[in-house]
Amino acid sequence: MKAIPAWALFALGSAFFAGLTALFGKLGVANIPSNFATFIRTLIVSGSLVLLMP
Repeated sequence: MKAIPAWALFALGSAFFAGLTALFGKLGVANIPSNFATFIRTLIVSGSLVLLMP
């Protein structure tokens, strides 16, 4: 079985986190200021990244 190249893993990770950012952007941020919503999304995506890193 052939290993997946590192660049492909980074590309998949980037696409995954971009999707998470878009998803969190749509959920429950309609009634708060945009800067605060961006901060919350950044915290959530950063927390997800920390959990996924070995």
